[in-house]
Amino acid sequence: MIPPNNLLTVSQAAQRLKVSEETIRRWIRSKSLIAMRSGREFLIDEWHLGSFILTGGKPLYENSDLLMESGLGFREAFAGSLLFDQAYFKVEKQWERIQEDKTQFERGLEKQKLGIVEREKKEKEWFQKMKDAKTTNYSESLSQRPTGGNFQNYWSLPLRTFFMDIHFYFVAVEGLRKAVDTLERNIGQKDFMSLIDKYRSSLKETKRIRGSLEHLDEQVNNPKIKGDLGNFDTKGFHFGNKYFQFYIEDIRNLRNEICDYFLGKTLPERQE
Repeated sequence: MIPPNNLLTVSQAAQRLKVSEETIRRWIRSKSLIAMRSGREFLIDEWHLGSFILTGGKPLYENSDLLMESGLGFREAFAGSLLFDQAYFKVEKQWERIQEDKTQFERGLEKQKLGIVEREKKEKEWFQKMKDAKTTNYSESLSQRPTGGNFQNYWSLPLRTFFMDIHFYFVAVEGLRKAVDTLERNIGQKDFMSLIDKYRSSLKETKRIRGSLEHLDEQVNNPKIKGDLGNFDTKGFHFGNKYFQFYIEDIRNLRNEICDYFLGKTLPERQE
């Protein structure tokens, strides 16, 4: 599609601002950058883009009410958008907490390791001192022997917090899944259902994972669980000899696609 001289495509606007096309779309979704639509394409007026540049635009952040904003005027989307925005905010907050918990858990493991090394060093020094002194007063010598600390405490509390935030992450995702059901039921259009179909299996899997994690927090202090849950990456984690995915990227992409769908319903159509 070749746009009119005063309108820019997303690709052209991205080149002009030297940012990614996804960044332009995120500004459009958050209503920071004014756009119109032509079919499935977004078009940006050069004057609005110039104004956006001069004022510095708005900070690039994920609005907590993004779907509500993009769906203004699309009555069928109102109830589901409200539920989705509320659930999505909780999902992202839990995701942030999971990253913090992981850091604290790893610090606890490192502190435990250093504590054990320091205790072993002191015990070696004590044995060498006893050997050199050649004392026969064993009761007095034993009273001076270094005592071991409870190093489990360094990681057990961070691990419990880590696990509980993972659990509540999937609780939040379940709320988001229910919001999607509400949107589908209220909108009832085939193209919207086709959009959701791309993510249906991921949402279904998060529900199964939530059920698998119920009541397992009681086992967190088991050292075997510590080693198992410690195997964590950006996509998922191991627990109980199984690998579970967070599906965070699918959730973010789902939100973006729903937002774009709403904008296709609410942005003004370019007049020929």
